[in-house]
Amino acid sequence: MDTPTSHSTQEWLAPPHALTLHEGEVHVWRGIVDIPSSRLQVYRDTLNGDEQQRARRLRFPRHQRRFIAARGMLRFLLGHYLDLSPHEIELDVSSQGKPFVENEGVRKLYFNVSHSQRIALFAFSHESEVGIDVEGPQPRLDYQAVAKRVLNSQERQWLHSLPSQKQKAAFLTCWTRKEAFAKAHGTGLTFPFRDITVTFQPDQPASIVKIENPWLNSLPWAMYPVYPRTRYAGALVVAGQPHFIKYWDYQEWKS
Repeated sequence: MDTPTSHSTQEWLAPPHALTLHEGEVHVWRGIVDIPSSRLQVYRDTLNGDEQQRARRLRFPRHQRRFIAARGMLRFLLGHYLDLSPHEIELDVSSQGKPFVENEGVRKLYFNVSHSQRIALFAFSHESEVGIDVEGPQPRLDYQAVAKRVLNSQERQWLHSLPSQKQKAAFLTCWTRKEAFAKAHGTGLTFPFRDITVTFQPDQPASIVKIENPWLNSLPWAMYPVYPRTRYAGALVVAGQPHFIKYWDYQEWKS
């Protein structure tokens, strides 16, 4: 399986011109959302009215631009996999907040997207639900307070066993893995985060150690680390065991 084991071994490749999402594959894309204004306008023009309203509701112009870039990239990628124009994609959101395409055609396409600061991640599969999450550096984050709400007793024990200077990065790793699971499951903000135990210490491979809630354990979930950029944490969760995971660099794609 094309799965990374460390930050130094993961490669984000330039995709081939005739890119196909084959059976048993998951494609993960990394995009940089700080882009020239000319390209940003191209993406803005692909968004529907609801998406443009969401962008305008964001308080800071930089956040507006990054949202537009991430959404535009998603539309171009969906258009490629579904053989549609980015303008033709009819995106909607489920009651739990998971985006889906209404006019995807005959073959099902599962996808998920996350963006944080300068980075966006996208995941696609024809067979399996996918969830992806990314978190950039959070210098002001009170991770101890958040940990009390979302980590269970085992995870808090692991966290506090680490040197204090490593705890925030470890927490962000843990959080992205839990969030990716919630997004793959499609549960959104109602997800009972304490009911799953995930690894996150530096010497532990990414995995789901335990799922307490039978409602969450309906599928054979698999978890993978994603390393989009130095000091960023990322995670991918797939319902099942894909044969291959391929990592593509959006900026190298000739869309």
